[in-house]
Amino acid sequence: KVSLVKNTVAIGAAMASIGMPFDVVGDVIRDTFGGKGDVAEQNVSAAREGYEYFNQHFKKLDKKPKFNSNKKYLLGGGEAIGLGAVNGGLKMYIGYPMTPASSALHYISSHAKDFNLFVKVPEDEISAINMAIGANYAGLRAMTGSSGGGFSLMVEALGMAGMLEIPLVVYEAQRSGPSTGLPTKTEQGDLNLVLGASQGDFPRIVLAPRNVYDTFLLTREAMNLAEKYQTPVIVMSDLYLAEHLETVDKFDFNFKIDHGLRAQDNAKNFKRYEYTANGISPRAVPGQAGLMHNEDSDEHSETGDVVSDAETDPKLRIAIMEKRMRKLDTYVKEIPPTDTYMLGDADYAIVQWGSTQGVVEEAVDILRSRGIKAGA
Repeated sequence: KVSLVKNTVAIGAAMASIGMPFDVVGDVIRDTFGGKGDVAEQNVSAAREGYEYFNQHFKKLDKKPKFNSNKKYLLGGGEAIGLGAVNGGLKMYIGYPMTPASSALHYISSHAKDFNLFVKVPEDEISAINMAIGANYAGLRAMTGSSGGGFSLMVEALGMAGMLEIPLVVYEAQRSGPSTGLPTKTEQGDLNLVLGASQGDFPRIVLAPRNVYDTFLLTREAMNLAEKYQTPVIVMSDLYLAEHLETVDKFDFNFKIDHGLRAQDNAKNFKRYEYTANGISPRAVPGQAGLMHNEDSDEHSETGDVVSDAETDPKLRIAIMEKRMRKLDTYVKEIPPTDTYMLGDADYAIVQWGSTQGVVEEAVDILRSRGIKAGA
C-alpha cells in the first residue's frame, strides 16, 4: 500500500515547501478520486504525512507562489491542437494513432459530439491524408496528424495537395527517430523532413509552436492559412510539447474564419489555376454553378488541362510553377517579426525553434549570470 501512495506523499511534501494550506491539497485529492471514498481518504492521509514530515524537518522556500483570481486553464499540447483547430473551423479530423500525435486524436475524438465533428480512424496514414485532402477539396475544413513515421507515409499525398493547390493542415508531432524510434522520448529531428517532404518543389507553410498557448493560436491560424494560400500547412510539435501540461491564460475564442479567394458562381471564363500576381487563384468547390473545370495531379495549365504529354510546352510548366511559388513571396510579407531574448547586446546568439524556447532562455540566463553575453 505504501508504494501505491508514495507519489501522494511527495505531493504533500512539495505543497508544504511552498506554504500551500493543507485543506486545499486535501480538497484537490478528494476531487481527483471522485467517488472512491476510502481510496480518496487514504491518499489524503498519505499527503498529510508528507506535508507534516516536511514541516518538521525542512524550511519552506523563501519565494512563495503568487495567487490571483484570474481564470486559467491547465492544458496539454494535444488538447491545444484540438481546441485551436476547432476554433479555426475544423469539421473533420482523420488520424491513425501514433504517439505523440495521439493525444490530439484522443482529445478531438472524445469531444467530437460537443464540437459537432466527424472523426475517422482509417487503416493507415496514407488513407488519412488522402481523406483529408478529399474533404478539403469538397470545401470542408479537415485535418490529419501523425508522428514522423506516419508523416513519412503521407509525403506523396502531400505533394498532390501542393500540385492541386488544395488546402490541408497536417499536425506533425515529433518523436525520436529514425523508423519507429523512441515512442516515449522527445526530439526535434523532423524539420528537414517536413521542409522537403515529397518530390519536386511546391510552397508549404511550417508553423512550430513554442508552448501550449502558442499551440492553440498557431493551430487555428493554420486553418486560415491553408485556405488563404491553398497549400499544405504543417504544425510541428514534439513529444514534450504534445504531452505535458501547462497553466495558460484564458483563451480569446473570437476568431474570424478566412476562406480565402473563392470563385463566384457562374463566373465567365473560369480558370482554376489562373495566373495571378500573388500566386493565389480563385478556388471553386464541387457543386458551384457554372464552374466546371479540370483538376489533376499531373502538371497542368491555368485551365487545369494536363501538360505532361510528349508535346509539353516548357513555357507552360515554367509559368504554372512560378505561379505556385509566388504564394511564398506573398506569405513572407505577412510573417510577423521573430521574437528574440536578450539579443540586443549579445556576443553570442543561440538559434532555437519550437518547444526549446523555455530551456534556451534559461540557458541564456545562466550564461549571463556567469558574465557571458548570450542571447536567443
